[in-house]
Amino acid sequence: MEIKKLLEIESIISGRKTPSDMFDDSLNTHYSKSRNEEIKILDMHLPHLIRVYRNLLEDNKHFHEKTSVDCYKEGWNDALNQLKREGIWNLEALLK
Repeated sequence: MEIKKLLEIESIISGRKTPSDMFDDSLNTHYSKSRNEEIKILDMHLPHLIRVYRNLLEDNKHFHEKTSVDCYKEGWNDALNQLKREGIWNLEALLK
């Protein structure tokens, strides 16, 4: 069942109006890798939305497992390696 239908049912059961920001298209899109396009969250079925949410939690967990110092070092090392690959960075030449 689509999320927009579930929101309608929830509104009837609770006797409350659905918050207006639930229908703001700019806030309610998700990029689908499999479809290679943006899809409206309200058009998604609940199991799909739960999977997307789970994947985002996993991505967030992996992101926070690296410390900021590790990310900083990794960024500098990547930049240095790129300079070396392109032949721009030559420590021996700089020391002469």
